[in-house]
Amino acid sequence: MKDRDIIKYLIIAEYYPNSGVGTYLNNLTNYLSKKSKVITIVNIQSKMTSGIFFDGFYLNRPSIFRRVFYKFPISLIYDLYVLLPLIFKHRPTHVIVSVASNVNFLGVFFFSRNITFVNHSVIKNENKGFFKVRHFINLFLSSKKKIIAVSEFQKSNILQYWVETRNKNYITVIHNACIEKISNASKTNSTIRIITCANLVSYKNPMIWIKVAANVISKSKINIVFEWYGDGPLFSICEELVDDHLKSRIIFKRAISDLSDKYSSSHIYLHTSEQETHGLSIIEAMSFSLPCVAFDVGGIKESIINNNYGFLVKYGDVDEMVKILLMLINDENLRNEIGKNAYSYFKSKFSIPVWEKNMDKFFEK
Repeated sequence: MKDRDIIKYLIIAEYYPNSGVGTYLNNLTNYLSKKSKVITIVNIQSKMTSGIFFDGFYLNRPSIFRRVFYKFPISLIYDLYVLLPLIFKHRPTHVIVSVASNVNFLGVFFFSRNITFVNHSVIKNENKGFFKVRHFINLFLSSKKKIIAVSEFQKSNILQYWVETRNKNYITVIHNACIEKISNASKTNSTIRIITCANLVSYKNPMIWIKVAANVISKSKINIVFEWYGDGPLFSICEELVDDHLKSRIIFKRAISDLSDKYSSSHIYLHTSEQETHGLSIIEAMSFSLPCVAFDVGGIKESIINNNYGFLVKYGDVDEMVKILLMLINDENLRNEIGKNAYSYFKSKFSIPVWEKNMDKFFEK
């Protein structure tokens, strides 16, 4: 086979350990490596774990990027500065960008390659000034330059701010997926464990989570422990906000690479985020047959079908969230039924085999 006939993928990705974009990059590289593709990864944020398929290098963005080059359209200058040498060096047939920031590497659309752009964040209105993001993206979208949305919510979000209706067919929804893991850890009914796995940042609402946890504990005679696994700038602040007499029952723990035992030994998954494109930690919890309780925001409703695979609560309604948690705590049969339904839905919609079939269809086009 001649070199020009080999399919070469260049993946430009943000990578954060224990995050949705990190899991996506792991899934993507595993998927492409099964296809015997030539893959080069350029990591633009954080060093990857040693276990990942990796044939690239770590690109650390200078701090000046955040101050000067983060706003569109100035960001396109930095994109070209980074992308031009990479494109010429690796000469890929297909470039995949996977980012968690709104305008990072939109400049990839300048290049005459097959382009797939995956954005994992909620799109914000960047359409300010004379030359807007919407103007730029719609110049390039085509059958060879497409966007993957990780939920129907995100597709509508992209259509609202980025893509004109005439180009909607160049957006494909492929829901996130996670690997189904096995754990030998078991639950104990003497203590009800409620778990949350997320970065400790403001939009994840750890302060509301603390309030919910304290209210639930005060209204129940059962021994209940709330555990939040994650890192982030609010970690120390959140620890301090927990009342001293509750510190053994409302616990913040650092993120760990494998949460299988923690999910398996828990009874309920709680999610208090104010925005999510999909919510990967929710489908991870579903893969362990956990009933999930979350605010009805973003793409979460595409995972939690209310009253069937979990419970959705109007955003900010702490009293209703407390009520639902107490109902699940007091009814083991209901927990088991909802958890069993959640697992079945995970297998049919968010498992790796389903995700890979959807990716096959996407790339075949």
